[in-house]
Amino acid sequence: MSISRTVRPKVSPTFSTVTDRRTWSDALSITWAELLLIRRSTAVLFSAVLFPLAMSVYVVLQREDTKQAGVAMVGALSLFFVLFTIYATVTTTIVTRRQELYLKRLRSGEASDAAVMIGMTAPAVLLCVLQLVLVLATVFAIGVQVPPSPLPVIAALLGLVVVNVLAGVATAAVTPNASAAQISTMPFILLVLGGFIGSAVAPSTWWDFTPGGAAVTLLRTGYDLPVEGSVVSALAGLVIWVVLASDLIRRRFAWEPRH
Repeated sequence: MSISRTVRPKVSPTFSTVTDRRTWSDALSITWAELLLIRRSTAVLFSAVLFPLAMSVYVVLQREDTKQAGVAMVGALSLFFVLFTIYATVTTTIVTRRQELYLKRLRSGEASDAAVMIGMTAPAVLLCVLQLVLVLATVFAIGVQVPPSPLPVIAALLGLVVVNVLAGVATAAVTPNASAAQISTMPFILLVLGGFIGSAVAPSTWWDFTPGGAAVTLLRTGYDLPVEGSVVSALAGLVIWVVLASDLIRRRFAWEPRH
């Protein structure tokens, strides 16, 4: 993925740079620094940890033991975590670090573009994975049905994580400052939640081309429930959003503050 540059040119992230040991060493250092910064930020902690966990408690209290309830519960929890722990956090973090010229300083050093991007987004992904593991394990332990076919469910979770990471970076690319992120993130959040709700209220194959609708189709497939769409259309929908977000990043991302 090539990203527009405003400082001295570097080699574009490629498979070789992403798999390079130095890239991952630099990314780990940046990730650790970001985790420390997140720990000190009350706003980020609330949006990335407390709010999703609070919603999880509410959803768990409404639990039932049917397959439909399992889809609804696993889907709702997963969407809350990826949207607020990953998408909103990645967007706000990158915009804030860009305004502080932190991204520019990192990129002016030895770290590659791939290392910087991995380091900036990895903390949110790690938090989300930890939350999902803990909460879903609790949900299944209290009696919510485990999906008979776990592979489609895993595909849904991984797809949501990848889409929301890229969507967060793409949204940051068009967001001028941190305060504007509260507005710029709303369209994608509404799109994801709209697809999730719409696929339940008015089932249609077309919902598979929204991240939320694609997740529902994969989850229902994992629970052996009938679906309007298919695994193929759901995966295609997720891939489309990966391509769209990647293209926006390539064309619009800047390493210095936007004016």
